[in-house]
Amino acid sequence: MRRLGEMPGLARIRLVTNHAAYLDEPLIAALAEVPTAMPFLPVPAQHGSDPILREMRRGYTTDLYRRRIDLLRSRVPGIELSSDWIVGFPGESDEDLEKSCDFLREMGFAQNFIFKYSPRPDTAAFDRPTLDDDVVSRRHARLTAVADEVRPRAGGDSWDRRARFSSRSPPRAMATPWAHAGESRSHISGGAVARRGDRRRANRFRIRPRRARVRA
Repeated sequence: MRRLGEMPGLARIRLVTNHAAYLDEPLIAALAEVPTAMPFLPVPAQHGSDPILREMRRGYTTDLYRRRIDLLRSRVPGIELSSDWIVGFPGESDEDLEKSCDFLREMGFAQNFIFKYSPRPDTAAFDRPTLDDDVVSRRHARLTAVADEVRPRAGGDSWDRRARFSSRSPPRAMATPWAHAGESRSHISGGAVARRGDRRRANRFRIRPRRARVRA
């Protein structure tokens, strides 16, 4: 990121997504110190229940995730964050869902993208029994409602708010930090976004880091 920050003509560096395992002190320091780094970062939590995170093979616990987010917020004042969430993962209980609700409230993200679980080939959960559609739909509505409650406190997706900490405000065409392919701005202007199906983003230039070793 520091090398990118030195490239002539590169006005902004915007990370499309980030795994909590890669959100370490060097990256956080670069986000704080590189002038062209945008003060917005997606860090998908996916779930608020540690047993479900383990079944998803996410490689972190809610405690580790919380500590990484706390460190990021302490080093980069004013940064706004977003997260993806999945409801209806095989084996998810009502208690697991409530843990996601509590964790979402605690994190207070500017944006929350909420998805219903859908089986994917070559994943550990692909052959596991899925939950009834009506159960998943109710849980999806429940978590979406919690995200909508959090939105006023989190400030939504406000570039005006971010501008108080940075002079790097984008032009109107970039007013949304990042967009899902096929979505209009009105769908992702802040708060909760409810989607099912293709979660791929629009084309972006990506730098894939080497696999990180998760440290407590």
